[in-house]
Amino acid sequence: MARNIYTTEGIILKKFNVGEADQVFSIFTKDFGKLMAKAQGVRHLKSKLRYSLSGFSFCKFSFVGTLGNNWRLIDVEEKNIFGNIRKDALKIKYISSVFLFLDRLIQGEQVDINLWDRLSKFLLFLENKDLGEKELSSAEILIKLRILYFLGYLDNSIKWENVSLDFVDKRKSFLGSVIDRSVARSHL
Repeated sequence: MARNIYTTEGIILKKFNVGEADQVFSIFTKDFGKLMAKAQGVRHLKSKLRYSLSGFSFCKFSFVGTLGNNWRLIDVEEKNIFGNIRKDALKIKYISSVFLFLDRLIQGEQVDINLWDRLSKFLLFLENKDLGEKELSSAEILIKLRILYFLGYLDNSIKWENVSLDFVDKRKSFLGSVIDRSVARSHL
């Protein structure tokens, strides 16, 4: 039986091992929202997908649907490996926190092009800027506020997409509590 192949851009949010050689990936995609996709045999050294499925890569993914409405990953092409981010342990720490936060809040497949654009810009910003821990902490808070805003968990009275890092830096503890309260209210 022939299956349709779907191709889209995406970013791996997290992955976990299944069985002897498979992995399941949580991928935030441009055209489908968040997908959970299984890559069969990807942990084998001979796997063609093995080296393209590292974290912090912007990739073009190809999937097929399987029985039970699951996704199987069949091809990956790296578009941007974010080399400057990969070299910086501090940036990796903050991005990992953001990716786990996003993975937690997005439930099911829901396309959100505004959130996709904002996350892409955030990664490019971190890739191209030399930031210290203070700036990275503010950037983490700001992107989390924007994620909550785009997903509808924050009041629309403030346009969070227009807020600056300086604004966040001056109100870090208050804005951190805003994030905590919003997540608590979401029950996620």
